[in-house]
Amino acid sequence: MKIRGLLRSLTIRTGTNTINEKQQDRISKSSWITIIIVSSTLLVMMLGETMLIPAIPDVMREFGIEYSQSAWIFSSFLIVGAVMIPVAGKLSDTYSKRIIVTVSSILFF
Repeated sequence: MKIRGLLRSLTIRTGTNTINEKQQDRISKSSWITIIIVSSTLLVMMLGETMLIPAIPDVMREFGIEYSQSAWIFSSFLIVGAVMIPVAGKLSDTYSKRIIVTVSSILFF
């Protein structure tokens, strides 16, 4: 019985902050908001990349281009997307991740 009481009052010291066990298990509201924003941004990016492939026949038909020409167009689209990932990473390191995600989302929509 005494051991349980001691375990309940146990605190973890991290630097100058003291965190109870109950507080340690909780995730703050701002963390959830951040997770939702990052997840929705990644979902939009993924959908933007993957919706292009099934649309190839319709795009070819609408613009009257041959398959060989469309292969170059869509390959260049995917290459630009792959090249921009490290560029966006460097920009987010140089400036702020929040600013880069906000600007990218505004430009995308």
